[in-house]
Amino acid sequence: MEIEDILLKTAETSPTEEEALLLLKAIHAYNQALKIFEAASEVRDREIGRFFKLDGEIAPITPCKIDPFCRYCTFSRQSLITEEVIEGLHLAEQTGITEIRLSGGTDLSSNGSEIVELVNQVKNLTGLRLNVNAGPSYSKENLQVLKKLGVGEVGSSLETINPEVFKRTKPGDSLERRMETTRVINDVSLNLQSIIMVGLGSTDEDYINHLFFLKKLSNLTHLPISRFNPFKGTPMESHRRASPWEAARVCALARLVLRTPDIRIAAGGGPDDIPLWLLAGGNRITSVFIHQKKCEPDRFSCENPTHIKRDLLKNLEVVDRSALCRYFAEEVGFKVIP
Repeated sequence: MEIEDILLKTAETSPTEEEALLLLKAIHAYNQALKIFEAASEVRDREIGRFFKLDGEIAPITPCKIDPFCRYCTFSRQSLITEEVIEGLHLAEQTGITEIRLSGGTDLSSNGSEIVELVNQVKNLTGLRLNVNAGPSYSKENLQVLKKLGVGEVGSSLETINPEVFKRTKPGDSLERRMETTRVINDVSLNLQSIIMVGLGSTDEDYINHLFFLKKLSNLTHLPISRFNPFKGTPMESHRRASPWEAARVCALARLVLRTPDIRIAAGGGPDDIPLWLLAGGNRITSVFIHQKKCEPDRFSCENPTHIKRDLLKNLEVVDRSALCRYFAEEVGFKVIP
């Protein structure tokens, strides 16, 4: 089938796996990429509107107990105390965002009770919509409690669906556990967030398999796409940085396959990715980070003009990129929410 024929079809419905793989491979050619990006943008504009969303994150709400650590990660064995999370929520409200993600490390032995306890303590202290992303650490019963507490969405991120790549880069983690958690989140009718990371070693076929696994989950509302970014001191510090083009390729196919979820520029990306992201059908970025001081010291090192940093309770750093994100999106004609 010709690329043009597939794109005519995608105006109305998702491509098949075979068609999606043909499109993903075609994006390697610049002239074909422009056609596919245009189709992805048109699907976004029609299905969810020409909007660009800003959100925030507070981290880490739980320590990471993966052993060994993921080979690319600098996450902390320590976590914020409840009082610091509450202070972070108040600071986030001052930035003007309307929803916040409480993010934490993974503990494969947990059933999520500590997350339920934290949400129960803070939910009435903020007007922000609360989302949670803290690894595959929830029993079905605790997910049902989080739903009753009004949590907007819960994350279980795979990064890669290729078992060999997962084992090589995340040797202490469990792909099976993460995949099962996505299914359970979906089954209890909670909104689901799940991340794809580009640049770990996944193939085009892996990306398409990943997207069609997610397509089976009817409550998927949020797909962040990360760009691998090497940090000094990690086992993968010499691994090549993922290109923005690879992330945009996956973004475009995600829009054509999944249609309606928010597709977010995630870790490893930043405000400079926004124009390409919007071209490829994306619609969201995290613009406010409130995190444990020096949790990831090099994460924002290339963006210092956009930083607002403050030390609070001797342990928090605030990074607010909202003004720049808003400017970059509005410059190309998008309405920014909030």
